[in-house]
Amino acid sequence: MALYISNRQVMTGQTLSPSFVPTLLEAKYGLKHRVFSPPFKFSKLLLDSYEISNRKDREIKYPVVPTGCVTLVFMLGPHAHGEVMGCNTVLRELVVPPKMTAYCVRLRAGAFRFFSHIDVSELTDQTVPMGQWVPNLEKLCQPMRYAESFHERNIILQRFVDKLDGKCFYINEKLQKSIDFIKDREGILKIQSLADEVECTTRYLSRIFLQHVGVATKMYCQIYQLNASLQSILETRPKSLLDTSITYGYVDQTHMNRVYRKFLFCTAYELKNYGLKDMSRIERLMDPDPSMLEFKPPYFLRATTL
Repeated sequence: MALYISNRQVMTGQTLSPSFVPTLLEAKYGLKHRVFSPPFKFSKLLLDSYEISNRKDREIKYPVVPTGCVTLVFMLGPHAHGEVMGCNTVLRELVVPPKMTAYCVRLRAGAFRFFSHIDVSELTDQTVPMGQWVPNLEKLCQPMRYAESFHERNIILQRFVDKLDGKCFYINEKLQKSIDFIKDREGILKIQSLADEVECTTRYLSRIFLQHVGVATKMYCQIYQLNASLQSILETRPKSLLDTSITYGYVDQTHMNRVYRKFLFCTAYELKNYGLKDMSRIERLMDPDPSMLEFKPPYFLRATTL
């Protein structure tokens, strides 16, 4: 997998660690991917973006792993349109019609409240039209449709969010503190301990997760734990999954497989050995300075990571 780091970062001697993002699966469709790292001014709102171009004469179905976030999906082709994919609790399929491109933007957990103050749990496991929440959607879809590259679409997105004053958005304080704590523990914790850490009741904590994220606290922790373990399996291809299961908080491999069946409809062993063979073509672009996006072409130094 290739890691791209801007030349400005190298000049200033900064260290940039990758943001943890929900797992993206097979790269056989030429998947392009960009992580919006914390130095990016809209990183409190945007988690990452990815793009799948379907040049075939038939639709393709891309598997979407359960996430703790809402995704904005732009279908770009002769008739461009936008959809909102709520937080999914099981493996779903993103259907990309023939000769169309799916440009997808995953929001930070809780960040959909920037667009609407609805109870986000109403969108869980649903895909609905985007127009009712995004003003002047046509004016956003058309430039994306005619953009020449994934990079250019990211710039269009940045400018759109800037016009909506996205840099002023802040997630609920207790929710953000909870998410940070879950991230530190990789989802392996008791809900009561989490509630004690953020100084609230478990009932209140579950309510704000449902309202702002779309799933209850326990489900969010399970999804985070799943993604952490899945990412490790795909990157390291361990000979034995027992150590992985213990490392990521499962009782044993049987327990981990049971959880994988619940969320992904297959076991961890099946994923490791029979699917997701090629992760090498995914591009992860990480810029500490968003102004670097304005250069055409941008200047990056490429470093290869294992």
